[in-house]
Amino acid sequence: MKILSIHNRYQLRGGEDESTEAEERLLESRGHEVRPLMFDNAVISGFGALCTGLSSAWSRASYRQVAGEISTWRPDIVSVHNFFPLATPAVHYAATRAGVPVIQTLHNFRTLCPNGVLFRDGSPCEKCVGKVVPWPGNGAFVFYAGRLSEEKGIPLLLSAWRAAKPQGRLLLAGDGPLAAAVQEHAASDPSVQYLGRLPLMETYAYMGRARALAFPSLMYEGMPRVIIEAFSRGTPVIATRSGSTAEMIRDRETGWLVDRGDCRAMTAALSAVFTDRSDLGHIRSVARAEFERNYTADRQYHLLMDAYRHAIETSQAGLPVAPARDRLDSAIAS
Repeated sequence: MKILSIHNRYQLRGGEDESTEAEERLLESRGHEVRPLMFDNAVISGFGALCTGLSSAWSRASYRQVAGEISTWRPDIVSVHNFFPLATPAVHYAATRAGVPVIQTLHNFRTLCPNGVLFRDGSPCEKCVGKVVPWPGNGAFVFYAGRLSEEKGIPLLLSAWRAAKPQGRLLLAGDGPLAAAVQEHAASDPSVQYLGRLPLMETYAYMGRARALAFPSLMYEGMPRVIIEAFSRGTPVIATRSGSTAEMIRDRETGWLVDRGDCRAMTAALSAVFTDRSDLGHIRSVARAEFERNYTADRQYHLLMDAYRHAIETSQAGLPVAPARDRLDSAIAS
């Protein structure tokens, strides 16, 4: 039997690395042909937090690599061990698409728990078990992540928070011209905490635990990635109507929308996050469903390919190309 063995090595060698290699030796000793395909976390230090975070959900490079190995070597089975963060679930899809069966060895609890060990705050934790997507979401705080500047609505957010006086905290992560002012405000208000600039994965952790993400921008926004990231974790968003946010967020369904610069409305929304607890659970579920419907990598790929094909077809036919926005809106509506 020909076996393609896939494993994502850790930076510090551990039991999973040992077990994977022991299994490969065992199979070879019984006459099977094993081809190891290794991804190594040693390269992560050169990626930086942003690239690591972006690549952990889906890696097109990993997909192509596995597809290439299957095409040239034609294994009978693909055996996957650790696939986080470089191999990603893309390796499973590549094998399945090629018609090769996959065996996934579960060396840890990664498919049930974000940190892979079902352990948090000094004791075993099962809060994510049984959920479609793991999100704690029980942190008594509202989270802001981004540039600390006037156009991003930081003064509005701080003023509204002061007026709301909610039974929780406001956590701000990021950097910018108002960083010193935010730090000074936090020093005088124990309910406000300035976290500074965080690594991407730590930002995601706070985002997942937050009651809501604050997006108080006063400028015209294109398609803020941070809103999509919040939805992916089932975290609703409190946002001002600034450009595309009015289209991305459905008021009291996936978050709360307030008019630009309306401090009173922002105050009410911040209060609602801590008082309307029965609604919050429903909103979190709808926010996650919004992500799955419109923003997954697979969904974006199909939208992009549709736009590419349309451009090619109309160009070949000598016709004017419809605006990309119309094409994407039509595809989403369908």
